[in-house]
Amino acid sequence: MANHYELLTARPGKEGKVWWSRIGTMFPAKDGNGYSIILDAYPLPDKEGRVSCIAREPKPREQPAQSGGYAGNLSHQLDDEVPFLMEWR
Repeated sequence: MANHYELLTARPGKEGKVWWSRIGTMFPAKDGNGYSIILDAYPLPDKEGRVSCIAREPKPREQPAQSGGYAGNLSHQLDDEVPFLMEWR
């Protein structure tokens, strides 16, 4: 069992697609009897006027690359042997 769940709600997209939006978090209550729910946004009602959301275990987030990318490749380009004098004002 996860230590918390993400609360998601469906919203209609173009061409019949469904987009899922994270609207909050649900976690077990401290006393172990029930759940606490924190909403960061309210779900919108569907065509029938029902408001619903689903609780899912969070997906693992991707770690940012430690090397590579623009910043990683820039360091070797900065050593261009151009004279530079730092001036403080």
